[in-house]
Amino acid sequence: MDSGSESGFVGRVLLLGLLLRLAFLLFSIPLGLIYLHGDEIEVAWNLANGRGYSFDYYGLFSSTTTEGAFFPPVYVVNVYVLLRVFHSALSVGFQNVLLSLAVAWLLFVFCKPLFGGTTARVALLIAVLYPPFTTRITQGSPVYFKMFLMVLLVMVLQRVWTSSRFGTAFLGGVIAGLLALTMPDVLLYLGLFVMAVLAGFYRPRRRFRIAVLLLLGAALTIAPWTLRNWIRFQQFCLVSNNGGFNLYMGNNARTINEVQYRNIVDLDGELGGELARANEFGRDRILYRESLRYIAQNPGIATRRFLERVVLHWAFRPYALRAMATGRAGPNRGFAIYAWTYAASYALLLLLAVPGMVRSRQRWRELAPIWLALVYSTLVAALFVVQTKMRLIKVEPFLVVFAAVCFAALATGRPGRRRAAIPQRCAMDGRVSPTHLT
Repeated sequence: MDSGSESGFVGRVLLLGLLLRLAFLLFSIPLGLIYLHGDEIEVAWNLANGRGYSFDYYGLFSSTTTEGAFFPPVYVVNVYVLLRVFHSALSVGFQNVLLSLAVAWLLFVFCKPLFGGTTARVALLIAVLYPPFTTRITQGSPVYFKMFLMVLLVMVLQRVWTSSRFGTAFLGGVIAGLLALTMPDVLLYLGLFVMAVLAGFYRPRRRFRIAVLLLLGAALTIAPWTLRNWIRFQQFCLVSNNGGFNLYMGNNARTINEVQYRNIVDLDGELGGELARANEFGRDRILYRESLRYIAQNPGIATRRFLERVVLHWAFRPYALRAMATGRAGPNRGFAIYAWTYAASYALLLLLAVPGMVRSRQRWRELAPIWLALVYSTLVAALFVVQTKMRLIKVEPFLVVFAAVCFAALATGRPGRRRAAIPQRCAMDGRVSPTHLT
């Protein structure tokens, strides 16, 4: 790991990753293990076929599709472009291959200034060989698209945290806004990071400017879509109107901490068809109302459910466990293979990542953007509904980083750590701070 050209090593590992992923994708096609369908892909097909940005709300209330804002736009538009250019959903699979490799390369770039070249090489190799970063490329899901943006965002915010450059802060806000237009709950992560900046050790005036630039970059990126929603529907919708749906899935009397469409139909019956009569925006408000009412009336049960979802977020959602037990997952046979390989490799990753976290504990303040990402993902899962793919997107790339720290230390006998630019001086005010990382 220590010897040879760095660029040569990176190139060879990425080539290995490319061959593995292409082989997996191409062999999955004749075996019937490919499932390049999904809700957002359905919306993209509607766009490509001239039906507008429409969705049928899972077919729960009507067989007709209506134009709305149920899904965030960036991934949908991305798939729409692929469909218009290549006329096949298989293009989504090939994009997943490239994005998965791009994530591995970003983790290398992310690790190198923080932990040194050896740890960065190990992180690259783990990311290329980690099965879940490959086995989901045959699924019609925005996992790798979101994962790429998530890793990019944390990498940029890490540089904001340690260098405090105004331009980097604005760029971080723009990336956060772009990711919010794909995964709206990332705004919670941005909010946590802004609070950390405001509560940090920097001079008040500079920390305020950094916070403003982060929020301004995000706001300017999101604003055109919000304006589109207002002009088109005369409704305020920041990004999407599926928050109520996801909140209700985890907060109702019949929940099993899973997405259960039947619960929506049952609620509509209890409300005398109120959901069926409402449009997307009205349903969102109703589902928020009913979710919050359930939490207020059942605080003890709701709290227990929150804690259950914290555990499930770091373990496996019930649907994935059933897929592993039965060897199938409805029409998506490839998901069972994905689930089994995921379970085994995730357990091994944790065995390495947890000691890596322990080795990095004295650098907790310097690595705050990573820790905040882990906290944010856990909060979202606890409040809404568990989806294992969200841990894959938001958490596991950074578990790869900590696993690389542990593995590099075991292999070389060195701690595998490199101090950032701020240990001797606080980057934002220039004052000496020798105990900053302790």
